[in-house]
Amino acid sequence: MKNIFSYFKRRWNDYLDRLGKVNEELYGNKRLDCCEMNEDKLHKHGNNA
Repeated sequence: MKNIFSYFKRRWNDYLDRLGKVNEELYGNKRLDCCEMNEDKLHKHGNNA
């Protein structure tokens, strides 16, 4: 039973590593802030809120 939990833990950690790499490619090394991300989204679509 321990083996199956080790498998899931490894797969989860692999997923988090891939997610981190993609986020770094998209946003760089800066801290992700939902307010800044929403501002970028609004400016790209030309909406003024």
